Amino acid sequence: VFSEYRADNAVAYVSPKFAGLTFVGAIIPGEDREGDQKIKEGDGWADHYSAGLIFGTNAFKASAGYQQTKVADVKQKLWQVGGSVDLFDAFMIGAHYENTKNFGQVDNLDYEAWAITGKWSFGNNAIMAVYTNADADGGNLKNDYDGWGVGAEHNFSKRTKAYIAYASADVGDAKFDFDDFDIDGGDDKVWSLGMIHSF
Repeated sequence: VFSEYRADNAVAYVSPKFAGLTFVGAIIPGEDREGDQKIKEGDGWADHYSAGLIFGTNAFKASAGYQQTKVADVKQKLWQVGGSVDLFDAFMIGAHYENTKNFGQVDNLDYEAWAITGKWSFGNNAIMAVYTNADADGGNLKNDYDGWGVGAEHNFSKRTKAYIAYASADVGDAKFDFDDFDIDGGDDKVWSLGMIHSF
């Protein structure tokens, strides 16, 4: 994901669950340095931080979170909310929404995305589907993105499963307009096949 921030170090807290509610929080201290020279804007105890709430029961799950990352004095501010419900121990329906300011640490670039997911489980098998839409607008980037995917998995045991998936993304309205080059959007199609074993 373009807006992901992967840190080498973090200090995190996960609270005990109370009435189905869990609080999580993290700070990332002193991550942005240039060799031995400290970068003033990225050397504090909490230049990057996140916080969230998770609520869960046997059939219903919901979460909300906020994250701020600060690189080169530009703050990316990201809000996310999501939820899912299990029906009849066989069907899962979920939804997710995200809103980001200064997306990808690009000043004045706004990003908004939502997704709907579904899963049907039967025996040791499951079929999944997802549809997503995203818009990015600001500066030199305009993007209107639609994507969908389907997949299936088979559980050989509680620790081992195999899966196959197909995803298609339509970025036909995307436009990257920079001084030295232009890039127009297009279509992406991806097949995935694999096996997962938990040790």
